[in-house]
Amino acid sequence: MTQQTKSLADLLPVQEHYYLLHDGVKFARHGTPVAIGLLVFEDRERADRFCQTVGKALPAFQPVTVGAEEFMRLVEEVGAVCRADGLSVTVGTLRSPI
Repeated sequence: MTQQTKSLADLLPVQEHYYLLHDGVKFARHGTPVAIGLLVFEDRERADRFCQTVGKALPAFQPVTVGAEEFMRLVEEVGAVCRADGLSVTVGTLRSPI
């Protein structure tokens, strides 16, 4: 598995909404040994593809659309986001590494 840590600005484009995975109670998180972040996708197609492949073991989590303002509130709570593309995982943090 490829792992990287980047800033949030390097990881995601500015959009009106993002796609997160939700199980009815909580949002999915994923990451590296260094940082765990809110699992985020730029579009529905990528979220669906993740659910059909890597996320197949987590059938309770389904893609949901979250507006940019709500997304940023969630990111601030968690402190990081995770963007997965197949087995490649990139984490973007709001805090600088220790």
